[in-house]
Amino acid sequence: VELVHDVRQVPWSHKRGFSRSSLSLALSVAGIGYVHVGELGCPQSIRKAFKVEADWGAYVRRYRQHLASQADAIERIQEVLKHRRSCLLCFEADAYRCHRSLIAEALCNRTNGGVDVVHLVIPQKVAQSVSPLLQT
Repeated sequence: VELVHDVRQVPWSHKRGFSRSSLSLALSVAGIGYVHVGELGCPQSIRKAFKVEADWGAYVRRYRQHLASQADAIERIQEVLKHRRSCLLCFEADAYRCHRSLIAEALCNRTNGGVDVVHLVIPQKVAQSVSPLLQT
């Protein structure tokens, strides 16, 4: 990975080392670039609705609507991907239950599959997170 695209709306975290300044510094020390792409963060209204409804399908539909209005941000990432191996970063550990998977999907759609997507996951969490999705 050469560049991290932080797709959190607000790049702040209670988890030590994951707020914008400390994260970008640590990445820089490792020779990795950092850019915050806040417009691709999930809007608070969508996050609040998901907390109340717990309806992943509704979350996906709402976020895809939001994403449709963010073509410039997607295009910027698409251009970067032509030259640099990049990573999308968010708070959610499970890529399959995170808006970054929808961003990756949008990038794949715009490039007609010309983007290779690899979800970086902790192996033991994969089985736990994917299994419920297969049942829905």
